[in-house]
Amino acid sequence: MANRIIETLDQFIFSVPTAAGVENFADLDTYCASGELWLKRNVLGTNMYNRVIDEINGDTSTSTGEGDFTLINICRNIVANHAYWDAIPFLDVIHTDAGFGVIMSANKAPASKERIERLRAQCLARRDSEIENLMAYLEANEVYWEDWKGDDVYSTMYESLLPTLEIFNKYHRLADRATFDKLHSAVVTVQNTWVADTISKVYLDELVEAQKDADLTADDDAILPMLRDAIAKLSLAWGIDNMSINIDTRGVVMLNDTNLYVGSVAMDARLDIYKATYKKAGMAMLNRVFDYMVKNIDDFTTFAASDEYAAMLTAGFENEADNTMFSSIF
Repeated sequence: MANRIIETLDQFIFSVPTAAGVENFADLDTYCASGELWLKRNVLGTNMYNRVIDEINGDTSTSTGEGDFTLINICRNIVANHAYWDAIPFLDVIHTDAGFGVIMSANKAPASKERIERLRAQCLARRDSEIENLMAYLEANEVYWEDWKGDDVYSTMYESLLPTLEIFNKYHRLADRATFDKLHSAVVTVQNTWVADTISKVYLDELVEAQKDADLTADDDAILPMLRDAIAKLSLAWGIDNMSINIDTRGVVMLNDTNLYVGSVAMDARLDIYKATYKKAGMAMLNRVFDYMVKNIDDFTTFAASDEYAAMLTAGFENEADNTMFSSIF
């Protein structure tokens, strides 16, 4: 009986054909275990992870032998690519009494550093793509979705109105999932400040819950693309400092384009322009959302009954293109 998503070399090679030259699964096993834990903690959650293992073992009412091959193979692709990315730096060197050496044979020369880095980058790109496939597959399958949404990992993802990399990339393309994950806190901050102040905290909470439950109304859908666009731009404006600095034992340091630690007036100026541009565009889009809701107030009863809207009416607020209703958190 299987206890893991990947337990054999053949299963690994099916997902990563480059590993065909590996002779012993033990060389990869520890990395697969780590990759599997990463998938469980960051995407599946405990409930859905256990369901995947049940599918592998055929322990579900709809399964004969191995269960849902699509689900299983997507998970194996994620684990294998994460594991291979993690393992590669250890696979091409050997530790001897004389120090570290490069593994080579009489008829095979070591791959160049550039080729190895391209391979590792492709592993992460494939992993990230398969994560998006997995999330879409779970959402489309009601049985899986019920298991998945009952876990904290799902709640953490879907507290954001930009819950997936695929959705975020419709409004601004990010390099990879690591960047997307790093921006998550900025997205939540933007939602809980500017967005909550604009559409009301009570309606924002209602919208988040409707997204989690796949119960969005036509009126919600009318403003959601504009809201997501605004949130993407404002989270970049708010979060760009986190993307451009690193905090370590040396203190707070800035990264330049070649990942060298530098302090640069030119770099600071360029980031200030970037932040200001995205803040302006995001605020303009948020104003469009507010204007649409006010003009169609009968369609947004929760917002209409909110304290935020009542305060606006009391103050005699009128929405204009250059209004200053939003306070800066920069």
